[in-house]
Order: sequence, then C-alpha cells, then structure tokens
Amino acid sequence: MPYGMSKDNNILSARRLFKAYYIGDSKIDVLIEVNLNIDRGESVSIRGESGCGKTTLLNILAGIERPNSGAVNWKGKNIFTQKPAQMADWRSIFFGIIFQSYYLIPELNALENVYMPARIRGELGIPEENRAHNLLERVGLRKRMKSSATTLSGGERQRVAIARALMNKPAVIFADEPTGNLDEKNGEGIMDLILDICEEENTALVLVTHNKKFANRTDRQFSLHESKLENIS
Repeated sequence: MPYGMSKDNNILSARRLFKAYYIGDSKIDVLIEVNLNIDRGESVSIRGESGCGKTTLLNILAGIERPNSGAVNWKGKNIFTQKPAQMADWRSIFFGIIFQSYYLIPELNALENVYMPARIRGELGIPEENRAHNLLERVGLRKRMKSSATTLSGGERQRVAIARALMNKPAVIFADEPTGNLDEKNGEGIMDLILDICEEENTALVLVTHNKKFANRTDRQFSLHESKLENIS
C-alpha cells in the first residue's frame, strides 16, 4: 500500500478552499468555498472559461500552490501541514501530471523520459525498466521507445507524457488540458488512452478541459463559474 494511505476509498478531498490574488489595492477572488471529494479510481472533469481558475485549483489539489485558506487531504492527511521532505516523497507516488505542453526532456528519448520519475525516486531496477517499456507499449509507442523526444509528433509526445505520469503507479492523475495542443482526431485518441489506462490501474483522474464532449466521458462533471465549483453531472 502506498505511503500514508489507508483502506478508505476516499483518495482526495478539498474543504472550503479560498484563493485570491492581490494586485495593488485590488483583490481578485479565484476560488470561493470550493469543496471536492474524489474516490479511488473515479474520474472527474472540471470545465470553465479561460482564466477562471481551473489550473489554480488543480495546482492546489496537487500541493503545488497553497490556498489562502482551506484544506486539501490526500487519504485523510492535510497536505499543507506536512513537512517539506515528507511532502516531496509522498508527492512522487501520490499523483502524476499530464500537461497541455508535454514538458518532455528534449535531450532524452521516449523511454528515458518515461523512466525519469522512477530515477528521481532512486528506483533503478529491472521492475521499473519493465514498467516503462510496458507503458510505452500500452500507449502505442513500442517502435518509438529509443526516439528522441524532439523527433516525436505532438500526439506521440503526449502519449509519452501519459506513460511518464503513470510510471510510479500514482493514486491520482491530474490532466491539465491534455488535448489542448492536438487536433480533434489525436485529441480523441489521447482521451481514450487516459480514461482506459486510469480505469485499468484503478487510478483516479482529475481532468481540466474546455471540451464538453471529453468532460462528459468522466464519472462526474464540474464547472468552475464565478470562483465557485458546481456539480453539473
């Protein structure tokens, strides 16, 4: 069982999140009284207009950014009360992130990019190498494992990013507009992969997207509107 986790089915929760930015004497409310519960293996989507705070919410749920007030719990533990070293260790196995812009390391090939999360954790054994190979095969890149990241197409880069996010067998995948840089056909293929693999691995998914069709494929759908999160499913 991963570090810090119990048998309870709730994997992630947010309680009364408030986030505001201050510019001079002006205050911009981004999140007001946001509450969210996610169970193991569940998929949820968050939609909203550009600039409404979707990425800010995702960053807070991932512990990358702090709210002004409120709590985020990973398996019942408030992450903002944990020591930095403990958080860093826990973060590396609790979640994976799929970004819109891929963020692959250009000097590395596809396999090396997927293997990087395990390398950062100091896990350099045969099981980790086998998992990296297996993940690339599952996303359809068996023949591109040794290809430089710079030679891959946009769709191929996002497939590598999916495999990398899953490398450490996380409890949650955060996907921030993962199809935003892809055409419709490639976007649909990427969504198929994300949903299918998360289901196979019983990994929870938090998807931020503008695409209503993709959002409707998740178990529950939310809208971030006027700084408040509304359940629209």
